[in-house]
Amino acid sequence: MTEVIKTAQGRQDEHEAHSILAGFYLRKGEYAESLAETERILAVSPDDADAQGNIAFLRAAARFPDQRIVSAGTAHLSWTYPGKSLTIPLTINGKRANYFIDTGANVSTMSDADAQRLGLELQEASASVNGASGASAPFRVANAKQLRIGNFELQNVVFLVSSANQPPFNDKPVLEQGIIGLPILLAAKHIRWNRSGFDIVADTTAAAASPAPNLLMDEGYVIANATFQHDSLSFLLDSGSIWTFMYPRFAQNHVSYVKAHGSMTSKQLQGFGGQIKVPAWHLPKLRVRIAETVDDLNDVDVLLDHTDQNSYRYDGCLGLDTMLHRGMVDLNFEQMQIVIR
Repeated sequence: MTEVIKTAQGRQDEHEAHSILAGFYLRKGEYAESLAETERILAVSPDDADAQGNIAFLRAAARFPDQRIVSAGTAHLSWTYPGKSLTIPLTINGKRANYFIDTGANVSTMSDADAQRLGLELQEASASVNGASGASAPFRVANAKQLRIGNFELQNVVFLVSSANQPPFNDKPVLEQGIIGLPILLAAKHIRWNRSGFDIVADTTAAAASPAPNLLMDEGYVIANATFQHDSLSFLLDSGSIWTFMYPRFAQNHVSYVKAHGSMTSKQLQGFGGQIKVPAWHLPKLRVRIAETVDDLNDVDVLLDHTDQNSYRYDGCLGLDTMLHRGMVDLNFEQMQIVIR
């Protein structure tokens, strides 16, 4: 990538190379390196919205050491489903917690109440974070010196810290006021869940039934490839969302189908800072091919208004309802494959 930057033919090439590197370091929990690349993005493109949105968090997170894998061990855990979230047990600095798995979170998060309970060091960040609803909330940044899930252990795990009095934590007990985001999940490399439990898998090639990669990383998010009526779709993979829904781009590209099969409604989205209601079309059924499997998505809402940057980039959000529908989800981040069966 350094060579790409050196030989970049223009600002767009240089911008793209720095963006890829910033996302790469962000996902690895190497925040000082991600900050340096983000500052280079802003030097080339001062109005870049993503870089502007990330810079305050990165300046705070970069004060902590890089995330590090201490033990790449396995785990087999029982999981629970409180409030329709996939929640697993873990320890942070030796203290128990039950946090939910969110493949749509490019940073892990906890409430200020839990950060205080765990005695974590906090850094102020003069900015706010935007949630899926489009609302925003102020945050601080904390460093967990040790995090353990089964026999898998990390050091120096950075968390966003938001108010326990606001969504998504205001209706959860203190021990459940946390989100396990992508820097932790990607470090685990291969995870799987079904009705019998949640696993961190030792062999990163196991159970990879898909013949080719069907996931990609884009702007710090995991994207699943899909098809609808022979057209390619991109789904944000988001186990933190209860429901699967479609973004305005799908409505724009398939307006005839949506109007012929849908009815007007509204969709309420909840995220950091609050909730928002947006107009939508409701589809009783939507047949798509995801992860080599043809599936009927039931009761899918198609948003008509944009709510965040993701609603411009992708066709839909693949939520936990679809992931749990068939009983087993296998996410292999080494092979960049998802299997749902």
